[in-house]
Amino acid sequence: MSLVFAHAMDCVHRFNWNATEVVAMANTKRAREFLEAWHPNTNSINRHIELDSQYEGLRARLTDMRPQPNHSR
Repeated sequence: MSLVFAHAMDCVHRFNWNATEVVAMANTKRAREFLEAWHPNTNSINRHIELDSQYEGLRARLTDMRPQPNHSR
């Protein structure tokens, strides 16, 4: 059982599992933490993670170039 699922059950949170999406995958803890900081938005679970300031400009530039997800499945 994942920690997210356990937390949702313990705190009686409703989690929209059908609307979740994998934005990236990592093979190491350090890579996973970097990706968690790279992909947050207002709906993210990990909103508190801040990316180091030297990456902010790069993230903004690359995010503008990335195609937006299609949620009409």
